[in-house]
Amino acid sequence: MSEFADVFFVKHWDPEIGGRRLENKAQQGESVPEGHLRAWRIAREEVLANVLRWVRLVMTNYFAYTAKLIHEDRVLHTRLPDELWDRIGNFLDSLSRLPCWIDKNLSTTVFGPKQNLDYWEKVFEDWPVTVWNPDLGAPARSESDDPGPNEIWWRSTMKRVPNSREVAQSLKAVHSSVKQALKELNQSAGQLMAKGDYSSAEALAAKGREIREFQAQVEVLQQRWRELRGSRSASSDSKKTTTPLWAYYQPILKALAEAGGEARAVDLESSVERNLGEMLQPSDRVEMSHGRQRWQES
Repeated sequence: MSEFADVFFVKHWDPEIGGRRLENKAQQGESVPEGHLRAWRIAREEVLANVLRWVRLVMTNYFAYTAKLIHEDRVLHTRLPDELWDRIGNFLDSLSRLPCWIDKNLSTTVFGPKQNLDYWEKVFEDWPVTVWNPDLGAPARSESDDPGPNEIWWRSTMKRVPNSREVAQSLKAVHSSVKQALKELNQSAGQLMAKGDYSSAEALAAKGREIREFQAQVEVLQQRWRELRGSRSASSDSKKTTTPLWAYYQPILKALAEAGGEARAVDLESSVERNLGEMLQPSDRVEMSHGRQRWQES
């Protein structure tokens, strides 16, 4: 129940106010903090019993989704995974936002006399019609835009797209494989360049640029999938990258040609920087401890 207490009671329930004649106070216009009123109403026996039914449904839905068999009477006999706790927290947090918990006009009807368990079972199942049905003692008003427990349950349990983790892992595997291919190509191009085979090195550099473009497309797919699956990290900044070594080969070869085929590395830097152009990333411009930029040390 700690999750329930964190959402509804911690920093909301005031023991100095308590629950004695609380609905009467709200009805008479006395100042009752909304968080305190919400906690009082959600903790009523007949309400809480139905809330727990929906929490149980969140749990059983999760185990069905993850294809894990459990004994229906022993759901809490095993350690619950963090992802399930997140879902329960999402459900309770969304449930706490329903306007009925803080509507003081309901003090004379829905929350005035003690309602039985069946009443609240019907409220939770038929939201929003039931809670405002005059035949059940509620005021006649329309709240059709308010999400009910059924919709809240759907939102919390289906927050992640089915198989979203598998798709994300597959895309990550593709990205890792492409990165490894670039690394090996970079090593091969470096060996050719060391042997003086500049034409072959340049051919590999051209192929490396094509692979880098493909890698960028994979990264776009990864970002797009994060957005589709509703990941919290979808809006986070991607990891800063530096220009791969293979991208320097052609600018260096061009700079060498301009210098007549022979020059010191330090004398080629301005030409190489110009030839690299927009390929240089912001992280390449980071100044190192000795005053030179990172790309100059590559």
